[in-house]
Amino acid sequence: MSRQEYALLDFLVLKAGTVVGRAENEATIYDAHVELTSNVVDAAILILRMVINPPDEDS
Repeated sequence: MSRQEYALLDFLVLKAGTVVGRAENEATIYDAHVELTSNVVDAAILILRMVINPPDEDS
């Protein structure tokens, strides 16, 4: 897991039970000087989901 993915996971655990917006997630992963693409948060969430709950190898 990358530093950004770990930071996002940590942030989401701290915010458990609350709705966290895309802007908050982006601010957690990257600093203000980084130009982000539109799907950077989606990609990070997908990676976290795969790490936490890997797909079955039989699928």
